[in-house]
Amino acid sequence: MNSPSLPAALGRSRAKDYDATMALSALLLSGDSNVIEVLRPLLPELGITTDQCDSPDACRKMIANQKYEAIIIDADTAGALEFMASLRTLPMTRNAIIFSIIRSTSLTAAFQAGANFVLEKPLSVERATRSFRAAQGLILRERRRYYRYPVAMPATLEFGNNVAPVTITNLSEGGMAINVASPLTNGLIMKWKFDLPDGKGAIEGKGEVSWTDNKSSAGVRFVHIPQNLKIRLEDWLNELAREEPAPLFVNTARSWNPGK
Repeated sequence: MNSPSLPAALGRSRAKDYDATMALSALLLSGDSNVIEVLRPLLPELGITTDQCDSPDACRKMIANQKYEAIIIDADTAGALEFMASLRTLPMTRNAIIFSIIRSTSLTAAFQAGANFVLEKPLSVERATRSFRAAQGLILRERRRYYRYPVAMPATLEFGNNVAPVTITNLSEGGMAINVASPLTNGLIMKWKFDLPDGKGAIEGKGEVSWTDNKSSAGVRFVHIPQNLKIRLEDWLNELAREEPAPLFVNTARSWNPGK
């Protein structure tokens, strides 16, 4: 599948094939054959790649190594409600879209534990399709919060008496990866500034070095951006998102990966 031409200002070449990393991702906690039989063909058709686990402990291990925009929890699983509630306390999952699938658990208990959507058993293809289609906008929004778009843009960092020119290599609403001439220190606080392409305006704020390879690459977490500039950045990133090819995965063997 061919993708549309992307802006030259981003330093990206024309992509020939859709990149699987752009797909929406979900984690399913369930061992129920009805749930699995309904969701296995459905989610890939909606552009959602899915990892499956059958216990909260197995899911926790997967969450530690993978970002999921949606988490689907079978409330009949032992410890499911406690696990669901804990997701709202973890940085990687506090904003994830959570679906709860219930039989004996009450709607109130599922919502109080943190569910955004609740589906009742036995699960049907029609009802599940309606629910996941209704939630797609929210799931996309969660991906855009953290997904870092590849770019090639100049920026400047100011810390102490230093002004350092850098190149942004990827960018999101919450941070950026950069190439630098000299290594940065993890935890360093600085001011940063860059101009959006095509005269879309300057963006500046404060940031913290969240990781570094102690060579030429580092990550900066945005600590503060003035609200008007934050909106400007979000609008520009949303424009990029609309230019990306819509995800479509129909090969369930590739997109359904049971956890170990």
